[in-house]
Amino acid sequence: MVIVNIPNLVQYYRISALQIVVLLVGVSGLAIINPNGWFEFGLGGLNAIVPYAWFSYRVISKGQVRKSAQMVAMANRGAIEKYILSAAGFLSIFVMLEQSNTLFVFIGFFALLATQMLGAVFIRWPKSIN
Repeated sequence: MVIVNIPNLVQYYRISALQIVVLLVGVSGLAIINPNGWFEFGLGGLNAIVPYAWFSYRVISKGQVRKSAQMVAMANRGAIEKYILSAAGFLSIFVMLEQSNTLFVFIGFFALLATQMLGAVFIRWPKSIN
């Protein structure tokens, strides 16, 4: 198991930073291999990154120390907003793309969604936060 410690600059958005790296590598690789699908892959990936970054911001934005009831309320509100952002993102992508290469949108979305899940397992907090 590889453990990555990211500096304090992106301590709360470490998974989103990892997702951006994966998105850039995926878009670059796809632009070389299949020039027709890189844009759709990127849009699908952004549709996974933006709602997750918003969720992270909503959960941690109001300060470090809160009551547990407030933490749960912020997490629930953030999760609802995340799903609304994802649905709005898919709606706008499919209206804009006009049914061309929509498979790459879902591949990009699920690739970055898998990065979220694996990032939560393999990336740990820096020692200064614990």
